[in-house]
Amino acid sequence: MPLRVTKSNRAEVLLGVLCDELQRAGFDPFVAPTVVIGADGVRRWLAHGLSERFGVCAQVRFVYPGRLAHEALDLLAPDPSPAPWRDEALAWAVLAALPSLLNQGDFGPLRSYLTEPGRDDPHVDGLKPYLLARELADVLRRAQVFRPELLAAWARGEGPPERGAPWLPALWRAVRARLAARPPA
Repeated sequence: MPLRVTKSNRAEVLLGVLCDELQRAGFDPFVAPTVVIGADGVRRWLAHGLSERFGVCAQVRFVYPGRLAHEALDLLAPDPSPAPWRDEALAWAVLAALPSLLNQGDFGPLRSYLTEPGRDDPHVDGLKPYLLARELADVLRRAQVFRPELLAAWARGEGPPERGAPWLPALWRAVRARLAARPPA
């Protein structure tokens, strides 16, 4: 399916155009059409609208603009080096940074979350820490897209801490140092 850009100030109009375009393209079980979204809420709303129209929403790939741009650039000029700022690599960097940070005062809520009942120290291996690291990596990835100026300030040791998560600037600096690469934002 070629790249099509449709603009409207009404989401219902865009959903209708998407439904018509998907129906016109036909169904191929081996090729998932790609739909660019700006937020997870939009993905859920579109998936709901597509299921209402077609009975089910399956085999539709929703991506953020940054992901689509990276994929397009990779097709044009493949980079053999790993991409440290992509989803899984970022999650593993967060997971690796957590043990050295959990004893700092601001990390109390994360320490409590990872400390199992009857233990004094946090459990930093296993599924629970990994799932937490994935969620935190997702927060950092979204911040790269929507709040790059805040991340730049945190990297310089400036800027306000995130309300409700005063540990986030320190986590960002630790992850950034661990990856030793300049983030895309």
